[in-house]
Amino acid sequence: MSKCTWCARHKIFLAIVLAVVSAGADGQTDAALDQIFDSALAARERGDFDAAVQAFQTILSTNPGLNRVRAELALAYFQSLDFVPARAEIESVLADPSLPVAVRQNLQRLLDAIMQASRRHVLSPFVSLGYGRDTNINFGPSSDTV
Repeated sequence: MSKCTWCARHKIFLAIVLAVVSAGADGQTDAALDQIFDSALAARERGDFDAAVQAFQTILSTNPGLNRVRAELALAYFQSLDFVPARAEIESVLADPSLPVAVRQNLQRLLDAIMQASRRHVLSPFVSLGYGRDTNINFGPSSDTV
């Protein structure tokens, strides 16, 4: 792990902790959660899926009913190729009957992609042998001398 990645993870974790602590002290829970959410999206965009998952889980630990956060967490799991928790998160969001139709369709497409990516890949070797004989009489040396 390079030093820059390690420092970035520590900075994100520190920002999350500070946001949660300041939210508890000041009562500004929504602003702190927005800050954590934005940092989680930025971490996922950078490819730091561990930091993104940790930030999304921090939000869900205080507000487990936030379907948008749960869907973003599922996408972070999917992008990190961790298909089992990704599927569980998407299915828990899809279980909500009040989900708008357009959102449900998008999440269903994501679930289909998760299912397709998580299928076991089977290698089936194929070997073919053959023998051929060239009977083309139009091809040959241009002179009688070989």
